[in-house]
Amino acid sequence: MEQLKFSKYNLLCQDENNEYLVYNTLTDHVQTLDEKDYLLFRNNNGERLCGIESAAKIEGWSAAGFVVDEGYEEWRKVEYEYGNIAYGDEELQLTILTTNACNFDCIYCYQKHLNSFMDSEGKEKILKYIGGKLKRNYKKLYVSWFGGEPLLTKKLIIEMSKEMKRMARENKVAYYSQMTTNGYELDLDTFTELIEANVLSYSITLDGVKEIHNKQRPHKNDNDSYETIMRNLTDISKNVTTGRFSIDVRVNLSLQGVEHFFEFANEFKKLFGNDKRFHLVPEPVKDWAGPRIDLVKDRVLTNAGVIYSLYEQLENMKADVTNFYNFQRISHICVAPLKNGYILDWNGNVHKCGMDVFRDEFYEKNVIGKIDNYGKMEIDEHKELGLITRDIEKYHCMDCVLYPKCLGIHCVHATRIVNSPECPFYDELYEFAAMSAKLKTLRMRRKEK
Repeated sequence: MEQLKFSKYNLLCQDENNEYLVYNTLTDHVQTLDEKDYLLFRNNNGERLCGIESAAKIEGWSAAGFVVDEGYEEWRKVEYEYGNIAYGDEELQLTILTTNACNFDCIYCYQKHLNSFMDSEGKEKILKYIGGKLKRNYKKLYVSWFGGEPLLTKKLIIEMSKEMKRMARENKVAYYSQMTTNGYELDLDTFTELIEANVLSYSITLDGVKEIHNKQRPHKNDNDSYETIMRNLTDISKNVTTGRFSIDVRVNLSLQGVEHFFEFANEFKKLFGNDKRFHLVPEPVKDWAGPRIDLVKDRVLTNAGVIYSLYEQLENMKADVTNFYNFQRISHICVAPLKNGYILDWNGNVHKCGMDVFRDEFYEKNVIGKIDNYGKMEIDEHKELGLITRDIEKYHCMDCVLYPKCLGIHCVHATRIVNSPECPFYDELYEFAAMSAKLKTLRMRRKEK
């Protein structure tokens, strides 16, 4: 057998019982350790394995990826996956902004709502572009509808999605679509039409109990948007029988909202606990910049331990939360660093970072091209390459325990547009990776009982 070494991607932490855990960020395996083995891992990550007498223990560690052959360069596997994700040509990923207008006035929103809407000419330009692309070798088309509030243009979205579905079928391409919406306009009839048009995944923000939600996310004309959104969701749950769709109900937790969270969680479980299509997603209110967040800095929740405690309690009450346990790579949630990932706005402009669509100071850096009236995307290649290529040596990525999670892609906004001198994700990513290890362990223990 070749000499073994400890994986450089072993993250060490302690759970709520102060037991030692090792979590491999490349293989997603987690295991408890006694103090002796914990010290062995802590002092020897990435170094040769010596002094272990138990062959069974070594075999188990090897199977989980905690130890690897000395000649195995783990970073190459990460690089290979990065290449498939960032530069692969199988999937075209588009985020389409049909409007920057919104019917809500959320206290922490970073966007500017200037009431711009995509017109029929803009719709046709984008459809021509997609139609031309699908005649190439793409196997998948993934579209995310965003805004503003996308359902202010529901008729347009349904028309476009139906046409995309038709073109995808004609070219033997799988078409899948997602929508981020406040849910106010998502009545049963609208939802039914969207499902038929292959909009199958939804992220809907409902900030906890009625009092908190209506204060944090006030509708511009309705002082009780909570009731309308809850009615829409219950109508969908009761009347739509297909299992094809998934709805994540995101709760943006402020410092003021945390204490009321489980009041909402219990109500959610009562209404949707038997409907596996609905999932609860507690998330902290973050500082995404913009003038509004400066007025509510006292509401920003920065303590990761608080979020972990919520997930732990949700696990114990057997609530169906979004799958936090298989901690997702950060690159899976953003099109910005992808070769075939673009954000298309209501005017046909092509952006890379969704956050910087609404920031005047970064607009010129972020816009890399435009779709013309014939559906041709004219791209400034030099500008695009400047945003999607990486600086992994600058941030010492390959030796970082979190490299298998971020893949060295980083955030286009932080590393390319703002030019952060340090890794912008390390602290947050480390906290969530440790949280994932603890929750995986908690779930395994519960299953063993």
